[in-house]
Parts: sequence; structure tokens; C-alpha cells
Amino acid sequence: MRSSQALLRLAGGAASALLAAAACLYFFADLLPQVVAGHFLKALHFTAECILLGGAGVAGVLAEIRPHPMVSENFPYLTRLSGRSVVYIFFGACDHGPAWRGWWVCLFEGWSASCS
Repeated sequence: MRSSQALLRLAGGAASALLAAAACLYFFADLLPQVVAGHFLKALHFTAECILLGGAGVAGVLAEIRPHPMVSENFPYLTRLSGRSVVYIFFGACDHGPAWRGWWVCLFEGWSASCS
């Protein structure tokens, strides 16, 4: 393996580890306050978000650093660079999306006080 490929795999592993770290951060920052406040439906949303981000982070680390047979069998697109890049772009958009509410989000969700 060339050094550029090794560096790319290392950077991909770090990005995947950051996805898993974001899942832990969202657990404490988003999920637990909703559970304490008694908003269980919102808590289910944040639970799904934490599971998806954490699962993608762990699968990405296993696919990037040392390809694990379980990941190669169940998620074959993670064995190719193009497949991993699509996963990173998708989860980057999911990670960035909830904090930013543009006018097009208001069109799809309906006009509300938070969109004005």
C-alpha cells in the first residue's frame, strides 16, 4: 500500500471516529435532556439519530483501518472509496442539517413561527 493510500485510510478512519464521537455528544446534548423533560417522541428521534451515527462511525472505522469480514459482507459499498465517500457526504449532511433551517425547509414543513 502506498503512503498516500495509507494516509487516506487514516483520514477516513478519523472521520469515522468523529461520527461515533458525534453520536456520543448527541446522546448527552440532545437525547438525555429530552428524556428528562419527558418528551419521549423527540427522544426516540434522537435515539435513532445516535444509533445511525454511532453505527456508521463504527462500521466506517472497521472498513477503513482494517477491513472487517462482517462489514465487507453486510455493507459491500464500504469496501470501495466511492461508497465510503457517499456515506461520509450523507452523514455529514445529516450532521449539519438539523442546526440549519433554510427557507426551503419551511416550505416542506409548513410555515411556522420558527421560520419567520
